This record gives sequence, C-alpha cells and structure tokens, in this order.
Amino acid sequence: ADEFKLWGTYCDIVLGQRNSAEIYLGALKIDRQNGAFSLYKMLQGDLRQTDPKKPSVADALDAYSEGIVFGKVASDWMPELLFKTGMAYKTVKNFNASNEIFAQIKAMYPESPFAAKGEKEVVKIEKKVVSEMSHDDDDEDDDDDDE
Repeated sequence: ADEFKLWGTYCDIVLGQRNSAEIYLGALKIDRQNGAFSLYKMLQGDLRQTDPKKPSVADALDAYSEGIVFGKVASDWMPELLFKTGMAYKTVKNFNASNEIFAQIKAMYPESPFAAKGEKEVVKIEKKVVSEMSHDDDDEDDDDDDE
C-alpha cells in the first residue's frame, strides 16, 4: 500500500502538482525497514531540490544518500535514484562523485535508460600537473639528523 501511495506521489511530482505531492508524502510514515523507503527518500529529495521558496541540493543529497544506503539494489527505482544523486553532485560541481555514480549505474543497471543518460552526463576531469619542486633547499634541513 505504501509503494502504491508513493507512486501516486511520484506522478504528482512529475506532473508538477507539488502541493498534493507534499501533502501525500507528509502523511506517510515509512521506516528504513520498509522496501519502499528508498523511493520515499527519492521523492523527499526531489521536493527539497525543487522547493520554490528554498531549494536545497544539499538537503536533496542527504535524502537521496539515505535512500541509497537503506535501499535495495533490486528496487525498480534504484537506477533513477542513483541518477538523480549523480545529477545533484554534478550541480554542486563534485564531478568525481557524479562520475562515480554514473559509472555505478552503467555497471549495475546496463539495460536501464538511466545508464545511457548517465553516460552522457560524465564530466571529463583534467588532472593538474604538479610541478617538481627543487630539492636544493631541503639539504639544510637534513643536517639536523646528524646530531
């Protein structure tokens, strides 16, 4: 029954019916042992990230992350939850995290449309070249070892 209510709330969010989504989601009490907990957290994250008064990607990431940690890999919505998490990381410019999540989707759910979507979102990260420091200045510090 909880999953059915959550899917109705999901549809409200997709259709832009935020008020009814908030009401339905607020009325549900779903604990971590419930198989639909990760879907519940995904929807909470969606509402937090798109809040017209105070949108918060950080709050969305908290909800998404909790959903992933306590979710089941086999849940139908897990690829989407991972994708949304990757996109939230990309929004805050944490490209290492977003790329890692997109790679996980591809590895774990290769047939999911979110695997292909994630592949398109990967950010190429250029590694900075660290210049070699001169070791001439370090010679003076080595004299202390002889005492």
